Amino acid sequence: MNIIKYKFCNADFFPRYSNTACELLTSDVSQINDALADSEELVKKLYAFLEMEKPLNPLLASFFSKVMGLLITRKSEMVMNCRTLQIFL
Repeated sequence: MNIIKYKFCNADFFPRYSNTACELLTSDVSQINDALADSEELVKKLYAFLEMEKPLNPLLASFFSKVMGLLITRKSEMVMNCRTLQIFL
């Protein structure tokens, strides 16, 4: 999973892939949720979004919050126990 770190280069191109990735990650498929929440490396990549250059892109921030909201709701113990979270507390 790669974090998108570029600015809008084409208004049609950019949101399509970000939205698709967000929809896949939040499709509430238990195998996807388990794989994402169980992998500290993947959770670390998600939290890395918060370390991007400020101000954060509002569209990407909405996708991030949607994914994290689902993970915290469905897999709160796994996500909150991640050592990466300690950086932000």
